[in-house]
Amino acid sequence: SKSSDADSDELTYKWRISSQPENSDISLSNENIVNPTFTPIIEGAYVFHLIVNDGIIDSNEESVTINSTTLNSAPMANAGITQNVHTYVETTLDGSKSSDADSDELTYKWRISSQPENSDISLSNENIVNPTFTPIIEGAYVFHLIVNDGIIDSNEESVTINVKVNFLNDPGFENPDNNFSNIWISKDDAIYRSEDPLPYEGDYYLLSSNNKTNAYTYQRVYLPNTLENDIDNGNFNVTFGGYQSGWNEQQDAGNIVVHFIDINNQEISTFETGYFYSNKTWTKRESTVSIPSGTRMIEYGFLAIKAEGRNNDAYLDNAYLYIKIK
Repeated sequence: SKSSDADSDELTYKWRISSQPENSDISLSNENIVNPTFTPIIEGAYVFHLIVNDGIIDSNEESVTINSTTLNSAPMANAGITQNVHTYVETTLDGSKSSDADSDELTYKWRISSQPENSDISLSNENIVNPTFTPIIEGAYVFHLIVNDGIIDSNEESVTINVKVNFLNDPGFENPDNNFSNIWISKDDAIYRSEDPLPYEGDYYLLSSNNKTNAYTYQRVYLPNTLENDIDNGNFNVTFGGYQSGWNEQQDAGNIVVHFIDINNQEISTFETGYFYSNKTWTKRESTVSIPSGTRMIEYGFLAIKAEGRNNDAYLDNAYLYIKIK
C-alpha cells in the first residue's frame, strides 16, 4: 500500500515468491492485489518481490522478507505429589507429569530448596525426570523443579517429602475406627482406651484385652528392598520400644518383642524388652539389637499377661521401631 506514483496514476500490482524454506510450497491468495496473504507451515525466511505499474511502465522490483517462527508454548513443570517415607529408604522424585503443549522434548532441572537441620542429602542426578535420594534424618524435604522445552523455562514447581524415623503406622493407637484390622492386629480382643490413666500422648492407648489372660497385638514392617544388602552385611540396628503402664496395684505385665522374619516367612530370631508392670505411670521401655542377616520383615508385638482382675490391664502407648545404620 505504500507503493506510489508521482503522477498519481492508478497502480496495478504483481507479486512473486522468490524464495521460501525447503519443502515449503506456499502460494499467494492473489498475486495482483495490493495485500495478498499466505499461510506458512514451515519455519524460515520467505522472500517476495513486487512490481507495480502505472498503466504505462513497470517500476523497479522491490523485495520483502517474512521470517516465520513456530509459536512456542511455555512448558509446565509438575514435581509430583507429597510423599510420606521412612529414613534410610531410597526415595524417588517424579517429574513425569510435566508437560509441553507443543509436545517438545523436555529437559529437567531439580534443586533441593529445604531439608532438616544436619541433613546433607544430594540427588542422584539433578537433570533427569526421576532422581532419587536417601534421607537419614527425620523431617520435611522440599524440592523444586524447572523444565525446559529447548526454548523457554517453565515456572518452578515444588514438592515436599515428609520423612519419619518410626516405621510403625499409628504408633499412638489414635485410629480406633481401624478396629485392629488394617494396621495393628489383635488376636485377643484388644481395645483403644482413652482414660484411667490418661494416654501418655494423644487421645488413646492400647489396652491389651478385655478378659484374656494372655494377649498379643502386633504390626508387621516389611523392609525396603534397597536395604537388603546392608542388612545382610550386618550394617543396621533396630531400636524398638514404647511407653507402658498398668492399672492400680493389679500387676498385669507387658513385654515389647520383635520377631525377625526371612523371605520364606520363617523366624530368624526374637528379642524383647522383658515383662514390665507400672501402676498408672507411663514408663519408657526400649532395646536396641542388630538386625540379623536375611531379615526381610520385622514383627513388632506387645505380649501381655493378666495377673488378676477382669481386664488384661497391660497398656502401651507411643510404640516405635527405628532402624539406623551402625
